[in-house]
Amino acid sequence: MNNVLLLIKANITNTLGLNRFLKEPSKSERTKMIFIGLAILLTIVVVFSSTLAYFLMVADVLVQLNALPLLLVVSFINVSLVSLFMSIYKASGYLFSFKDYDLLMSLPVKTSEVLISKLLQLYNANFLVSIIIGLPSLIVYGIKSSSEITYYIFALIAMFFIPLIPMIIGAAFSFVLGKVATRFKSTNIVMIIGTFVLIILLMVVPSFMNNISPEFIQDITGLIDTLSRAYFSITLYVNALVDIHILSFIGFVLVGMIPFVFFVTIFAKGFKSINSKMNERFKSSSYKMSSLAVSSPLKALYRKEISFYFSSYIYVVNTAIGVIMMTIFSVGIGIFGGEKVAEVLSIPMLSQLLVPTSIAVLSICICLTCTTASSVSLEGNKLWIIKSLPLKTIEVMKGKILVNLTIIIPALILNTMILAVSFKMTPVLYLLLLGITTLYAFLISLIGIIVNLYLPKLEWKSYMVVVKQSASVIISMLIGVILVAIPILIYIFIKPADFNLYSLFVILGLLITNLSLWTVIKTKGVKMFNKL
Repeated sequence: MNNVLLLIKANITNTLGLNRFLKEPSKSERTKMIFIGLAILLTIVVVFSSTLAYFLMVADVLVQLNALPLLLVVSFINVSLVSLFMSIYKASGYLFSFKDYDLLMSLPVKTSEVLISKLLQLYNANFLVSIIIGLPSLIVYGIKSSSEITYYIFALIAMFFIPLIPMIIGAAFSFVLGKVATRFKSTNIVMIIGTFVLIILLMVVPSFMNNISPEFIQDITGLIDTLSRAYFSITLYVNALVDIHILSFIGFVLVGMIPFVFFVTIFAKGFKSINSKMNERFKSSSYKMSSLAVSSPLKALYRKEISFYFSSYIYVVNTAIGVIMMTIFSVGIGIFGGEKVAEVLSIPMLSQLLVPTSIAVLSICICLTCTTASSVSLEGNKLWIIKSLPLKTIEVMKGKILVNLTIIIPALILNTMILAVSFKMTPVLYLLLLGITTLYAFLISLIGIIVNLYLPKLEWKSYMVVVKQSASVIISMLIGVILVAIPILIYIFIKPADFNLYSLFVILGLLITNLSLWTVIKTKGVKMFNKL
């Protein structure tokens, strides 16, 4: 257990960058780190407060229907689904593709201890989100039901155990998929396809299961019984908090702990072999001598960047999710029509303003696809290699930007064509749709490079830390979403009579912004890269 605690301490220290903060000699750098920390904290407070306000409104309705315990059921399901999604999304990064694998395996610690430390690291990553989503509903239930202090103690402890089973399911899926992938030469392709298939199912299936009749809501007992057949923990959870039933509470804790212990016992045996095989690299045995191919520096850099991108399972899964969401949206409209998709996604404006809403949705999805926000950081301790080559720095920037455009543009063309056929757009309207979304693809690519140069993270142990948890990724996507929201809000407030004319102004604004950002990259960005 001491070894596990030491490993967890090292992981937390490295993830939070505590040593770097305490030993950073530059006051400006420490101020920047404090500012980023405060910004993240403010975001958490805002999201938590908004969630709390939402559940207060929901609770008023449930009280009138005499179904307040449904709030606990909703909380449990929300936390479980988010934990499952995040575990599938992140598990491989914590369990397979971590940079310190060779170092940890050489230490005098058991394989099971390394596995436990990595699982707890994954748990910590999920727990904060679980608290933000789940705790507000528990607080609201306690207030509305006038619960005593025992309820709050039980509820707080229960929050620690809700994510366990979904996390184990996600980790087990990653292990099974990793085991299957090791039987193929293209292990990354197998992992990527398998993960995206499950993510798509998790995103699509629940959307068609959100229609519950008022009569069903009023029968809270029937609802709990139905859900408990699929997930027995819900019954124990509700009984423990509603009736303050000590045996149900103990049972709930045990139901969460036993699968965790079982998982560690079983998969610790294959942990080392799977990681070893996942790190293998296959080369073609039918090598033939041929003439030496020569290409331009930009083309060579692009090939290097795109090859690295698709060789990293974590990089692909964490950056291509926006393209997947965009495709689901477009294909859904193509198959079911705008009205059905609007009903499923709870976007009433979609059926009334099909084209403007589609542009907004596609643009947001594009801004969630940003490989450049971590591309500089991923160079890590090998950054000196690319800096020592006889290349212009701006060519390096272009190579990284082209990778992001390669991921977005082909999918964007396909999706816009689906929407154009579905909505029977005129050629002018289609060109406006394609123009705005394409400019957003350039915009997020440029923003990602600039933010990553300002906030590089060159010391890391896992790709996951860089492509999912670094400040540059979060800030880049946040800026992108804000820049999408600005023309949307302007459109809502001024309500222009001519949508085509308004779209032309948006295109002009995006062109000016992109040219300005490119100028920043060519001047200040090049200098910042050379100083790294």
